[in-house]
Amino acid sequence: MGQNIFSKSALAWVNEVRVTKVVLDTSVFVSALLSKKKNSSPSEILMKWREGCFTLVISPQILYEITEKLVDLNIVEEDIAELLSLIAR
Repeated sequence: MGQNIFSKSALAWVNEVRVTKVVLDTSVFVSALLSKKKNSSPSEILMKWREGCFTLVISPQILYEITEKLVDLNIVEEDIAELLSLIAR
């Protein structure tokens, strides 16, 4: 009665592959792009995301805000496109 259908090893596997989901503020993207230091906190956060340490959760509104802010700061269009394509992956 009430037998557990999951083995302990299956539950351990599920816990190991669980990935943290993170929402990043626009300022993290902007600061990372503008930073001249590759070891700045915003740059390191984006590097961890690219390495798959967490899953990025992002809304269309945040994408719009990132684009709008980078355009306002006169960031080169190719750099904006590259960042947006990274996010879209």
